[in-house]
Amino acid sequence: MSNGRSLLGNGVYMFVWLGNVTTGSPEALRKFHKIHSEASPKPESYHSDRVLVIAGNGYRGKNRIFKDDSEYVLVVEGDVFLRSYDFPKDKGSAILSVYKKYGSEITSHLGGIFNLVIWDKNRNQALIANDKTGLDPLYYSIDNGGDLIVSDKMDNIINVGLLERNVDEIGLMELASLNYVLGKRTLMRGVSRLLPATRISWSDGKMEETSYWSSFTYMKQPASDPHSLLDKISQTFCEVVADWATGKDKVGILLSGGYDSRAILACLHKLGVPGHAYTWKNGHVEDLATAAELASNVGYVHKDITAHFECQDIDERMHETCSISDYNFPLFHIGRYCAIDSLADEVDVVFSGQGELIRATAIPNDYINSVTADALHHGYVNLNSNRPHFFDFETLDRIDAVSFDHGELPETLSMSEKLTWYLVNIAYRNDYGILRFVESSRTPVAMPFLDPRIIESLFSSPYSISRLKSWRRDISATMNGRKIYYHIIRNNAPALLKIDLDRGYPLGWDSGIKGFLATGASGLWNSVSSKKIRRTPNTSPWKRFVHDRLQEAIALDIPYLNKSKITESLAGGALWKPEVGYELEKVARFSLWYRHFIREGGREKR
Repeated sequence: MSNGRSLLGNGVYMFVWLGNVTTGSPEALRKFHKIHSEASPKPESYHSDRVLVIAGNGYRGKNRIFKDDSEYVLVVEGDVFLRSYDFPKDKGSAILSVYKKYGSEITSHLGGIFNLVIWDKNRNQALIANDKTGLDPLYYSIDNGGDLIVSDKMDNIINVGLLERNVDEIGLMELASLNYVLGKRTLMRGVSRLLPATRISWSDGKMEETSYWSSFTYMKQPASDPHSLLDKISQTFCEVVADWATGKDKVGILLSGGYDSRAILACLHKLGVPGHAYTWKNGHVEDLATAAELASNVGYVHKDITAHFECQDIDERMHETCSISDYNFPLFHIGRYCAIDSLADEVDVVFSGQGELIRATAIPNDYINSVTADALHHGYVNLNSNRPHFFDFETLDRIDAVSFDHGELPETLSMSEKLTWYLVNIAYRNDYGILRFVESSRTPVAMPFLDPRIIESLFSSPYSISRLKSWRRDISATMNGRKIYYHIIRNNAPALLKIDLDRGYPLGWDSGIKGFLATGASGLWNSVSSKKIRRTPNTSPWKRFVHDRLQEAIALDIPYLNKSKITESLAGGALWKPEVGYELEKVARFSLWYRHFIREGGREKR
């Protein structure tokens, strides 16, 4: 295990209790005070008869702000940016200065990925808020008396002892059928996750929850002029990259031979930021050779890193990611986690390209399956679909369908707009968000394509995937989307355009018929390759880990599982086809979650 982690009370980082703190749960208070008094370094805290605020040094100690002055207590978790203001160097004081000026509208003047709590000592009221994307999880629970408990760790809410430990069965159905739990729901009944771009105001036991930003606004705007839009996106993208790179002495980038990371590298070069480039050693010679040439062109040191489980104590790492993420981390990403973790002592931030909003990705894909599309269209989830999940809902009164919990999704949206909404507000939050949150436990991971400023610009684009007539197949939209990458690279590091793509042809082809034919040929080759892979399934470490956890789940009689179907899948070892392996991975994570939160009550094994 890497050095430098402080496992404080199961990774306590942010904990806030608003209400009758002194009389709420003396046992829980004694437990928290004991944990904090024994911790090293000791976490910062503030408490009165109305509030208990704790900012621990847990997994993400490098990315927190705690400020306690005569008027306010401030806790910020994550990476928050302030722009265009003349503020003191102390970021905590700067954020409070914005709050004094704008009140709850402070969220409109902050950027980055963050969760924030401000306690007003004089007014005895609190503001809880997150950024527009809500990528970092923040959980909360309110009891009948109005006490509000907030933490980025579900364990801390459970450990207070005011909540009965029961599975939210609707949430479990959503996980089984759609891969993700939707909206503010979690797998624990009575515990909610803060929706993106949400503010909670609390005072005297009364809570008000409001949304301050919505992607719908930009989806419904008339499409911008493509030429002016390309310039705007290019400029905004560099501003986002600058925000993440500023103040960092050692910058790294995950560099492939494709578009996403090349665009980020171009902006880093334009900003004059030196750094290191890292490429997965994944057997694709084209990736390694192209990435090395790109890095050399801008003067970056290039290094190959292993993304495939060649790290010690792999099972321990699996459990570690589960603990950090409250069992939400997709275990098949464990190789990437190990690779990112190996860079912790080399860089202060790692840039990673996730540009699906630019690339028009046809469904089904890694995030949206046909069941999801049908649920968006009909408004309910059919549990009897052909999707090969391994959960058993016979105990739930043979419910065949559940309402699709999409929150405030307007009925006027087109199907493409609904799919785009789902991608941004559900899939990204529960996939890239959790991936980034866990990876950033050691080193901040920057995903500039997911910044709200970029999302706003892309949704205004005539090339936006929300404006497609169909997500099933649209190569022309893919080609148009690549113009955005091309423009960013040309404006910031035009020399990078002269280096061929990892697919083996020049970037310039993508604007004409040559790119159309090359893309089609590449897609055909990938399809054939994937079929070959499916005929020869492998036993990767995450599959072996899942296999062992499923055997434990059967032995421990974990409920809600289709035990006969799982037992049958275990008979042949862990030689599963990809689609089966991914389904079983969800089951294994749920069994670990159930064992930890329901059977053991969220108590960390010591």
